[in-house]
Amino acid sequence: MNMKFISCVFLVLAIFGCVSERELATFDTNINNKKSLESFVDKYDYVILETTDGSLISDVKDIKVTDNAICVLSDDKIFVFGKDGKFRSKIDRRGRGGEEYLSIDDFEPLDSLMFVLNRAQKTLIVYSAQGRFVRKIKLDDWYRHFKLLNADLAFLASENANDTHADFVLYDLKNGKRVKEFGYFTRNENVTYESFRPFAGTFDGGFYVIKPFDYTIYRLTETDMMPYQKYSFNTSVQLP
Repeated sequence: MNMKFISCVFLVLAIFGCVSERELATFDTNINNKKSLESFVDKYDYVILETTDGSLISDVKDIKVTDNAICVLSDDKIFVFGKDGKFRSKIDRRGRGGEEYLSIDDFEPLDSLMFVLNRAQKTLIVYSAQGRFVRKIKLDDWYRHFKLLNADLAFLASENANDTHADFVLYDLKNGKRVKEFGYFTRNENVTYESFRPFAGTFDGGFYVIKPFDYTIYRLTETDMMPYQKYSFNTSVQLP
């Protein structure tokens, strides 16, 4: 092979390598420089949720909003409201039976179904919006959060706390097996954080995700997981 051609190839690779490195934006963040809510929000709207004997909410752990419903997780129950705030139904299946869950670590509404994740039981349980049991999906390891791609495919997040040692897994829910793994870690930390949310946003074709104690935002798709932005903080304390 012509040596001049080889030199050109190496030069092109070096140039593109430098460009790729520069494109990963890094932001220095002063944690003492607090901003008001108005700095982040242009406008907002609100819905008053109907209060009935069946929709009494105490502490709110999570809220998921779809095109036609508002779903609120409170005290291991999922309350489903219409976009007008009218109470529709409730999923309250806490227990130790085969169609029940010990607790709800995460949940996702999809069409007329509700997917409920219980980390301790290594299961995803699917209910109808009215709480009728549909099916149980056994998982191969402990996961804390998830995002559905469709009824049979999901991203599962371990948050540095399972034996797979992959922070994110593309999982075939229909056949109960891993399709692809992303973001390996070296040690199972055996601890997760109540307020940590690994799925930070969406883009066309995937999710923006974060990992514990890693100040990088990644773009996660079905084929790869690539760094998108980095952050640094003016503190010696590690932030989860």
